[in-house]
Amino acid sequence: MPRKISRAKAKSRGLTRYYTGKKCCRGHVAERNVCNKHCVICGLAHTKAYQQTPQGQRTRRAWEESPRGRESQRRSNQSPEARASKRRYNRSQKGREARRRFDQSPKGRESRFRQKHSVKGHEATRRRNNSPRGQDCQWRYKHSTKGIETARRYAQRYNEQPKNKRRVLEGVRRRLLERREAEYFENPHDDRARKLYFNLLYRREKDGR
Repeated sequence: MPRKISRAKAKSRGLTRYYTGKKCCRGHVAERNVCNKHCVICGLAHTKAYQQTPQGQRTRRAWEESPRGRESQRRSNQSPEARASKRRYNRSQKGREARRRFDQSPKGRESRFRQKHSVKGHEATRRRNNSPRGQDCQWRYKHSTKGIETARRYAQRYNEQPKNKRRVLEGVRRRLLERREAEYFENPHDDRARKLYFNLLYRREKDGR
């Protein structure tokens, strides 16, 4: 609770509010404005009700689009209290649900696409991926069940493309030839290893690969 102070003392000290501990006409025990003696809670309720009217919405929109309003909003958003409040809201269940609805909307998808493919977005992604925390997140996601399944799905989709099937098949044949060659040179007197290696080498030369 704030400390009690009369309106005359608050005015003489240059304060904008004072507190008497008495209820207002609507039963609120809160601070009052020095300029008009109105209760702060009543003023907030009146402002909120006015902003929901068409005229109030037009007035607020005009204020937000004005240079003075944009500067005031920028200073307010960059304050430590505003940043802490925004972090708390984003981590709450209500904030996550609102963010999910916005991301699934057409406007949210367009905004994310522009942000991701902009120069600022590329620079932010590079800094985040090169940071220790970003590298740790990438490692944990890569070795998680979801990351392994995503990599398998992308690899399967990549291998199913016609232009990549021949490349994948060549890689398999090259690795098989290297394995047979290693087995043959490790034991040159083994008839089975020699036969498998020279048969595979003959087929490779016959196919022109």
